[in-house]
Amino acid sequence: MRVAQMIAGLAAAGAAAASYAYLEAHSYATRRRHIILAGESTPATIASGQSTPDAIASGHTPAQHEHGTLRILHLSDMHLIARDSGRAHFLRSLADERPDFVITTGDFVGENAGIDAVLAALEPLTELPGAFVFGSNDYYGSRPKNPFSYLFGDSSSDGVEGRAILDSERLRAGLTSRGWLDLTNTVATTSVAGWDLELFGVDDPHMGRDTMPLLSPHTPGALRIGVTHAPYVRVLDEMASAGADLIFSGHTHGGQVSLPGGRALVTNCDLPATYAHGLFQWPPVEQAPITADGSLTLAHSATAVNLSAGLGTSPYVPLRLFTAPEVILLEVVP
Repeated sequence: MRVAQMIAGLAAAGAAAASYAYLEAHSYATRRRHIILAGESTPATIASGQSTPDAIASGHTPAQHEHGTLRILHLSDMHLIARDSGRAHFLRSLADERPDFVITTGDFVGENAGIDAVLAALEPLTELPGAFVFGSNDYYGSRPKNPFSYLFGDSSSDGVEGRAILDSERLRAGLTSRGWLDLTNTVATTSVAGWDLELFGVDDPHMGRDTMPLLSPHTPGALRIGVTHAPYVRVLDEMASAGADLIFSGHTHGGQVSLPGGRALVTNCDLPATYAHGLFQWPPVEQAPITADGSLTLAHSATAVNLSAGLGTSPYVPLRLFTAPEVILLEVVP
């Protein structure tokens, strides 16, 4: 009798945890962070009274920036499929945030039918300037697998056997025809809200498709931004060495299933789980990644990484635990 009661109790606890994880996977949040650009003589100071600082500074002297705040909306890992009406509605609502620029770090879709759905959901945002790279799920559809297999290593060695080939070129054309910049292994420059942006990106490192583009010397006063889907250490090192002030990435889902308090177990790449999501300096310093709101100023010439926990999940495992889906509104403050 006791054994039966124990089994029933465990089953009830498991069902409750799964229900909570399903609800959390659909509880979309917008994180608000600030990066304050410091000059050479500016000391590292916390400008927030919160226990966990929430922004990182990098880069150039204030005299080079006489314009206002640059508002960048960071989207990642939407994994949209045709039936995701709630997620699509949330994406359409983000235009109300009135960002100056949109950066998307891949895994837009989870199936071919999701291409039209994501282009429609992003339509209000594609009225704004933006840039993007792709992730593996923009080239190949998801497939059923053991939902706990990711706990035992990254999935880069899984291959593409059994995965549907997606019409990635139709997705690419849909985005570029609306004016967004394709940063696949290339560079681009643009001016937004009075800021000169030097953008460069790579194709998905998780599939070994990345090739670092050749960059010109850093223009004084310009903001240099690196964009990658998967935050492999070698890619972050290369981008930081190339003089990136900011790096945007996704892929990890913040661990997707974490311990209480949001402590991730894995990143699905070689990045330590401590840095599964948040805003942090690269190379790392002895400071916890920033996962909530606030601001921090760092010393001159640091590189900041904004790593999104993403918005979606695999259609076969629509669960998140202690890692809510997110988009990030990052304000760069001169």
